[in-house]
Amino acid sequence: MTASVVEELGKIRDGEEQMKYVESCKAFQLEATPRGEDSLRAKPKSAKQALPEGVRKQVREIHMPFHEAEGPQYARHLAARLYAGEEYCLQIDSHMRFKRGWDHSMLQMLHACPSLHPILTTYPLAYKLDTTTVADSEGRLVGTIGRPGSALLPDADDDRPSVICATKFGPTGLCHMAAHQLHEPHREPLPGLFWAGMCSFSRAEALMGTAPPDPHAPYLHLGDEASTGCRLWTHGWDFFVPCKNVIYHLYRNDYRQAEGREDRRMGLQLYAGEEEASGGIDQAPPRPPSPPITIFAS
Repeated sequence: MTASVVEELGKIRDGEEQMKYVESCKAFQLEATPRGEDSLRAKPKSAKQALPEGVRKQVREIHMPFHEAEGPQYARHLAARLYAGEEYCLQIDSHMRFKRGWDHSMLQMLHACPSLHPILTTYPLAYKLDTTTVADSEGRLVGTIGRPGSALLPDADDDRPSVICATKFGPTGLCHMAAHQLHEPHREPLPGLFWAGMCSFSRAEALMGTAPPDPHAPYLHLGDEASTGCRLWTHGWDFFVPCKNVIYHLYRNDYRQAEGREDRRMGLQLYAGEEEASGGIDQAPPRPPSPPITIFAS
């Protein structure tokens, strides 16, 4: 169930009515989801198959069962093992969209940075999905309908940079960060204070050699950017904010169930706050205390 459906379900007090609502959501999803052999044949079985045939040889990918996943750091570690000597490296999150010609723009900005070891990094501006909500006969949300792959990008001419700023220190002492868009555009990349895992572009040696992803940090949510950023900065790499917006991220997850919530309920998320660790945020049962974990940074 998506986060929006879970929120709607929480408003219903009667148990029988809750079951009826869940069944109506299931019925909508079954009706909206393509079925049959034709739909199965049409759906690509890998990212490579979804690409034009002429570029498939340039793609390397890993397939693994979902229950073997151990969070973003381990996934990035596996991706780094596919490195084949490319000159540049772009690390991003899922749910990203790009402007046409983004690669040329990123290279131009990287070469314009006043540093021998520059990294372009930030939390990109947000885009939205082009979706329509669907309600049942009683006006309750049962799902959404949208064009596959649809994305509503911000104003294409808006090149005001998105700069990462510190916002607060959480209960565990880790720094929380957020991005703020400047009022005016800039012609050259701006010096930055923080490294962002969701969007980082540099020569490949930064993330493939100096500060490779740590495979021994399972389900690490907060702390990976601080660890990687410290390793990079203390080895001479400088952070810069792109002066053009060519990459965008989908921050809203109300159309799907956030996996981070599942990690907290299973007691697998490192450095969770006291309320998160006890399940208070997700109304989940408390988890047993986790054993101490030591993370070694090279």
